[in-house]
Order: sequence, then C-alpha cells, then structure tokens
Amino acid sequence: AASYSYNEMEMHDINTKYNYRKNYRGSLAYNYNNSPKNYRPFSAIKFLRKKSFRFIRDFNFYLMPQSLSFVTDITRDYNEEMKRNLSEYNLLIKPTFDKNFYWNRNYALRHKFTRSLTFDFAANVNSRIDEPEGRINKNDDDYEMKRDSIISNIKNFGRRTIYNHNFNLSYSLPINKLPYLNWLNVSTRYNARYEWKAAPLLDSINPGNTITNGNTVQISANANMMTFYNNFPVLKRIQRKYRRRKKQKPKKEKVYFPAQGKPPLIKNFKAGKTKTILHNLKTIDVDIVVTDTAGKKVDGVMKVLSPNRITFTASKDVKGAKVQITGTRLKTDDLFTIILEHTALLLMSAKSFQISINDNNGTTLPGYLPKFQALGLQDENGVLAPGIGFVAGYHDPRFMETVLREKWLVQDSLLYQQSMMTHGRNYNVRGSLEPLKGLRVDLT
Repeated sequence: AASYSYNEMEMHDINTKYNYRKNYRGSLAYNYNNSPKNYRPFSAIKFLRKKSFRFIRDFNFYLMPQSLSFVTDITRDYNEEMKRNLSEYNLLIKPTFDKNFYWNRNYALRHKFTRSLTFDFAANVNSRIDEPEGRINKNDDDYEMKRDSIISNIKNFGRRTIYNHNFNLSYSLPINKLPYLNWLNVSTRYNARYEWKAAPLLDSINPGNTITNGNTVQISANANMMTFYNNFPVLKRIQRKYRRRKKQKPKKEKVYFPAQGKPPLIKNFKAGKTKTILHNLKTIDVDIVVTDTAGKKVDGVMKVLSPNRITFTASKDVKGAKVQITGTRLKTDDLFTIILEHTALLLMSAKSFQISINDNNGTTLPGYLPKFQALGLQDENGVLAPGIGFVAGYHDPRFMETVLREKWLVQDSLLYQQSMMTHGRNYNVRGSLEPLKGLRVDLT
C-alpha cells in the first residue's frame, strides 16, 4: 500500500509580510501473512502411535514465516516566515526558517519454527534528512546545489538518529508429552531489547552516542494436580466418588448366609415349632430357602426379628435341612476404607500450582562512538561493535572491559557520563487448594 499527501499554506497579516508552510507526507507499506504447512515427519509411523512415543511422534516444523511486514514513511515540514518592520527605524529583518525532514522505517517478522517454538522480531529506524541552511527556492541561484545535497542525503538513507529492535523467543517444553507428565506444562520466554541513540550535533564537542540493551528471561511451570491424580486409577475413582456434584443413587448389594463358597447351614425342624437363626447380614430385606435332603423346598413361615436375626417355622418335620438366607442391603464401605479414602482426598486437596521466575537485566552506555550498519552492529577494525551478544540483549558483566579495550568510548576529560548495569529477579508462586467441597483457597 502506498499513500502521498501535500499541503501548502500562505499567510499574510499586519505583522507578517509572508508565512509559507509546506507539508509533504508519503508512506509505503508491505504486509505478508501466511498460513504455512506444518510438517510432521513421524506422525505416520505406526509403532510411534503409542502414548510413550508421543514426544517423538508429535515432532513438527514450519518452513515459511507466518508474517512479514515493512513500513516506511517520509515527512517533510518546511516553514518560511518574514516579519514586517513596524518600527520607525530602518531595521533589516531577515526571514526565519523551520525545516524538518524525517524518514522512518519499521520492520517486523513472525516465524513459528514449530508449534511450540515462536520467534517475533521488530525493528525501527528513525532518520533525519539534513537540509542546507536558508531558503529552499527554485528561483535562488544556489537551488541546484541545495537540491543535490538533499538528494545525496536521501540516497544515504539520511542521518540515522535512533535505532531500536526487540525480539521474543517463546518455547513450550514438550515435557507434558512424556508418560505420566501430562499434568505438567513448562514454558520459557526470552525477550531482548536494544537501542542506539545518536549524539546531538555540537560544534565544540562530541558527547558520543548512547546504547542501551536489556533482556527478560521468564520460566513458568503450571501443574494441574487433577490431571496428575487421574493418572492413577485408585485416586481417579476416589475423586469421582466424592467430588461429583450430582448426588448418586445409593447402590445395593446381595449378601448371603452362609457366604458363597462356604459349607451350607444344616438344621433340624419340627412342624409348627419356631426356630431362631442368626445370620448377621445387617439387613431386614431377607429371604430364606430351606430344602430337605432330597433337594425339595420346605414350606414355612419366616419372621424378621432384627437386621441380624430371623425365625422360621416349618410346615413339617425335616432332619438335616439345608438353610440358605439371601439379603439385599445398601452397599457401604468398611470403616478402614472410609478413613483411607478421606485421608487420600485430603491429600488431594491441592488442585493446581503455578511457579514463575522473571530475570531482568540491562545495560546503558553513554559516550559510545561507533554508529551502526545493520541490526545495530558496526564493523570497527574487524570487530562487530558493540557485539552480537549485546544487541541480542545479553548481560555481560565484563562488557565494559571490551569497550575500553576496543576504544569505543569518547576520550574527553570534560565529559562525565555514567554507564549503568541493572539486574533484578522476581519469583511468583501461586496455588489452589480445595480441602472441602465448595471451599477453595488460593495461595500467593
């Protein structure tokens, strides 16, 4: 996309003989956006489809960047003003000029090397097109010379006054793809900053340029404890049993006396005579089956005395009868199981944890002599100043030794400017607990 605008204004009044103002604006922008193909070379290999090989199977990469952009804009403001002589004296009043000619360029790149590794880069260059002093007018004799000077400055991309760039490198470690580590997510991010500022133009002294760099290293770990518990069937069953929002219908179970697989209970019955039987099934919902030695069912009347005791009155005399009692009761856990499950539930009250570490570093150096060619670097006698590590945000405690050895600083006893190095580290830990259902505690 391209755009251009021009505005001209001329003003006269009782105090102003003339005031000419011209404004030029031009810009050119290019944007490239892409949805590149993701390549997964191992996804079709059959033996890698097991969960234990997920780390290898999910390996992927992109060949093309996601986006690329370039924007350049040029702004020129020219103002020429001549005041009237309103006094009674014969004063020589000269016109005044206010001229600004800027050229800004912006670059941006985004590239995902893989689904978990992303790189972002952005750079900005501010330049000034220096114009000769005085009026710029086609009718002047020196117009051609001034025009050639401006064109020459444009061809050299102007006098660069500010350069800065920053980039981010983000990576999510695939640790959650390893067996039994699907509950853990770890991500890292490296942010780097660099800036170069030109020194002001002074006739008597060169104060030098100023360079600044910095970096932020961030490591974050998120632990989803619910996913961790679900890796173990026993803990998963306990979670489902006690953490369900909807109340479950009570389950019932069949119980037998004598227990299945045990020898049968043998009793002798007399017709019309009531016999008490202790079964300890802990339920009143019971049924009794009495059979004689031939396997025929013996009729009679059963009466429930308590959850553990009944009576049976046979309709005839029977010797050596087999007695089988079947009951139905609510399924409950024994006391030891209840205590064990509630202890495990209490230990599983931790739901999530987040841990992050932020490391910040920076360096500011005034009085820096070299300029820059590309990416903030300048070739100084075969050495790239201020160094690839410095423009990449690296914090080098011995950087000042390199600067002094390579003579990159202004050597002037009249200048006193302090360099500065900063370092800071921040830890942040957060956790979420749920000791009781409906009671959530957040810790920071």
